[in-house]
This record gives sequence, structure tokens and C-alpha cells, in this order.
Amino acid sequence: MRTLTAAFTVLFLTTAIHAREKVQAIALGDSIPAFEKLPCASGKEISLKDFPQDVLVVVVTCNECPVARAYEQRFVDFSKTRCGPTGKVAFLAVNPYDREGDTLADMKKRVEESNLPFEYAQDKDHLFTKKLGAEKTPHVFVFDKDRKLVYKGAFDDSWLDPSAVKKRYLSDVVDAVLSGKKVPAVTKPEGCPIHID
Repeated sequence: MRTLTAAFTVLFLTTAIHAREKVQAIALGDSIPAFEKLPCASGKEISLKDFPQDVLVVVVTCNECPVARAYEQRFVDFSKTRCGPTGKVAFLAVNPYDREGDTLADMKKRVEESNLPFEYAQDKDHLFTKKLGAEKTPHVFVFDKDRKLVYKGAFDDSWLDPSAVKKRYLSDVVDAVLSGKKVPAVTKPEGCPIHID
């Protein structure tokens, strides 16, 4: 009987631990998950309060994914044309990994090689990434002035060929949010599946 009781106790505790580890991803209309002191390739540590702009674009991405690499110049172009310290739009890239090719040192090298004009942060414990519900790299999330989620999905509709783009999801969403209009809610992200524990 004691053995059976002990077995049930272990099963209960194991189930409770796994339930506690499960993170609920945010839905459209939910507030952005708070984050503090995420280390960046720039050497800074950033927190949510560092982004006072009317729109915050968060892109979960990484160094090694070929789809993320294909989008990299588009991230740069968007950031240069739509963002800035005194602008209304902020752009933040977040890497969910800490592995070979995606360490903070690798990220720093990537920023220097590609001259990335935005903060590239590492989510080492994966908590922010999980709360966002990021599924692939890249995966785009847009938050309005109240930091409510208004869009999640793809950057545009052609990752392989920029010249074939017909729908510029991110740009259209940002324009809509800034003008107070409704925005498309969800599109399907194209990229490398995120594998984190």
C-alpha cells in the first residue's frame, strides 16, 4: 500500500511540475509579455520600457535558419525606413536559441557583418518566446500603443523571392495601426520550426 501511495505521489508531483512548466501563449488582443534585461548583440540589456513608440514590432528569428537569412535584408530595410529613435515604430529581433551558431557572440558577429540597425536580443530561457507563441523563425508579432497584440504571422507572402511579393503584411499592418484602422489578424509564418524545451 505504501508503495502504491508513493507511486501516486511521484506521478502527482511529476504531473504538477510539467503543468507548471507549460506556458500559455498570448492571443490577439492580449498584452505583450513583460521582459526585462534581455541581453543584446549590441552589449545592451533591454526591457519593455525601452520601447515607448506607438507600434512595437517583434520578430523572433535566428542566425542559422535559411528563411530568416532570406528575410534579413527586408528587416534591415523596414527598420531603416519605418523606425528610428524619434519615430512611431520600434523593431526588435529576438533569438530564442543559445546554441552553436546562435550564441550571443555569433549574434554580435551577425550584427556587425550585416550592419543590422535594430536591437537583436537573446531569449536565453525561452520564456518570452514561449509566451509569444512563436512557432517558426522568422515569426512576426505587432503590438499597438497599448501593447496589445494586433498581428502575428509572416513578414510578407514570398520569403524566397522579394521581387515576387504581392502582400506586404507587416507594412500594411503597421500603416493600419498608425491610422487607427482594423488590421489583418493572423497569417501563416513561413520558416524553420522552433525547437525549444
